[in-house]
Amino acid sequence: MKQSVRLLDGGELRTCADCNDTFKLTLDSQNWFLAKELDLPRRCPSCLQKRKEAGNRWRSPGGERNVRG
Repeated sequence: MKQSVRLLDGGELRTCADCNDTFKLTLDSQNWFLAKELDLPRRCPSCLQKRKEAGNRWRSPGGERNVRG
């Protein structure tokens, strides 16, 4: 399975690592990630949002991570 397909407008169609849906990464988005020296996203916006929400579930209102045990 191909990870990404380059589009004529410079964007890419990418396959989400979590749900296998296809999402578009615009040229502007690519440039933003590269300017910040970040890897290009492997997950679609929907799966990214789900991961963010799941990560915040364990944080207290002060932003500290709650530890169980």
